[in-house]
Amino acid sequence: MALQIDASHGDFGTYKLRLAGNLDSDTFQQFDEAVSAALSDPATRALRLDLHDLRFISSMGLGSVVKARKAIEQKGGVFAIVGAQPQVRKVFEIARMLPEETVFATREEADEYLAMIQRKVLEEQGEGDQPGV
Repeated sequence: MALQIDASHGDFGTYKLRLAGNLDSDTFQQFDEAVSAALSDPATRALRLDLHDLRFISSMGLGSVVKARKAIEQKGGVFAIVGAQPQVRKVFEIARMLPEETVFATREEADEYLAMIQRKVLEEQGEGDQPGV
């Protein structure tokens, strides 16, 4: 099965990637390219992966997800996963490659977390009076 990726911009510099299908040795490069595009945008402060429709992830796919997390964190950003199906979530649990606090059941939980983290960073930088933050 192929991988479909829908990319969109959210609030507070959140770049959202919604994945459907399989993230495996045939599709991981497509995912890597989408992440690269997200990170090349200087406004990107957070990367949220929506996995509600991801049915399968291989070790190659898992490696790409971990690489994406490291890349956004090196940029000073925040990473979150939302809605992983039970079989995909189990892969993350077994591999223990992602911090538990970055995996959420709903989009709303993930967005609240991302907004909170970004508000905290802006406050630390003295930019807490930004509209909508």
